[in-house]
Amino acid sequence: QTPGEASAEGFDEQAGWGWARGRFGPVTRTVVSGPTYVVDLVELTGRDERLLEVPFHLAGRGEMVTPGRWEEAEWPEEEFVSHVERFRPEAGASPVLALEADGRPLTVHFPIDGELLRAEGPAGRFYMVRAQGRNVRLTSVLQFGPPGQGVRQVRTRGEMIEVETDHGADRHRFGGRDWEVVEQSGTFTLAALSSTRDRFEPL
Repeated sequence: QTPGEASAEGFDEQAGWGWARGRFGPVTRTVVSGPTYVVDLVELTGRDERLLEVPFHLAGRGEMVTPGRWEEAEWPEEEFVSHVERFRPEAGASPVLALEADGRPLTVHFPIDGELLRAEGPAGRFYMVRAQGRNVRLTSVLQFGPPGQGVRQVRTRGEMIEVETDHGADRHRFGGRDWEVVEQSGTFTLAALSSTRDRFEPL
C-alpha cells in the first residue's frame, strides 16, 4: 500500500447510534454502531478494475451457519499464510459466521457479491472478503449475540443496507454526506464532519 493522506469525513452520535467514515484515496470505510449490531461498509471507486480485500481477525473459532462447503482457494504467494479456503454457500445464500470467545457470542453476516475466504496466519485463523471491479462495495454486519438473536437477515439493495431484526427492518443509507438510519421508532441522520479543516502548523 502506497503511503498517502487519509481523512475523516463523518463522525456523529445520537439516539444510540454512532458512525465514523474515513477516506484513503479511492477507498472509504464506514462503521455504524447501534444497540445490537455494527454495520461495516468498505467501498472502492475508480475507472480501472481492481481487487478489494478486507480482512477480519476475530477471536474464537468460527462455524458457518449458512449451509455450504469450504474448498481450496488460490492466494498470492505469501510465506506467512497457509490453508487457504473459499466458502461456497448453497443456493446463493449470504454467508453467516458464528463465533464465541470467553463465553461471548458474535455473529457476522456477509451479504457480499464476492468471496469469503479463511486462512491460517501467524496469529491464527483469519477471514477475508474480496471482490473485483471498478466500483466495489463490501458490506458486513457484526451482531452482538448468537445467530437469530437480534438480527435475522441482512440484505443489500443498491446502496441500501437492510437489517432485519426482531423489531422490524432497519434501513441504512449514505446520502452523499450524512448517514441515515430508518428504524421502527423513527429516522436518524448521523452528520458529516465540517468541510473546513484547521491548517496544520508544526511546532
